Amino acid sequence: MSACAGRPLGGSLSAALSGAAVLEPSGPPLVVDPFAGGGSVPLEALRVGCEAFASDLNPVACLILKVMLEEIPRRGPGLAEELGGLAARSRRRRSDSWRTSTRRTRTGRRRSAR
Repeated sequence: MSACAGRPLGGSLSAALSGAAVLEPSGPPLVVDPFAGGGSVPLEALRVGCEAFASDLNPVACLILKVMLEEIPRRGPGLAEELGGLAARSRRRRSDSWRTSTRRTRTGRRRSAR
């Protein structure tokens, strides 16, 4: 079993990364993924300690890559707490908005207020 940055590798992607490590033994290998899409290849490369370069023509995929590979590692647990707070506020707003946009009929059923 090979290792990149001292960590064991497993799976077909990891085998490819270990092959890349043999080509440049002086430092961590660079994994280039020009059609990264959701970013599983660069994420796996970073997980095992390799350098990664990823891009995509789709701007949505690029945004996902940027957040997943740069923002989340940089902001760490604070980002998870911030997103949890945003989700809670969104649920409260949605609940309040739903209550004001519906009313009860004589039978007790909810009906949209128009």
